[in-house]
Amino acid sequence: MELKSCPVCGCKPLLLSDDEVMCINGLCPVHALVTKKMNWNKRADVIGRDSQIRKEIELEHSLKNNMNKIRLRFPEITD
Repeated sequence: MELKSCPVCGCKPLLLSDDEVMCINGLCPVHALVTKKMNWNKRADVIGRDSQIRKEIELEHSLKNNMNKIRLRFPEITD
């Protein structure tokens, strides 16, 4: 099983045994917290997915915001 980067800081993880892994970045909040490889990769997937969802929501909000500004400036434009 290939290990994904640390979901918090993005560093490569340190494989401690056949089934245990940890982040070695001393500045990372999860530094030296040992976890199972399967849990490590699942957490990386969840955080990556949540990050993508947040980016999509922010983009949608900014697009709506920009359209509202355009409509206020040019009230003759309708959709």
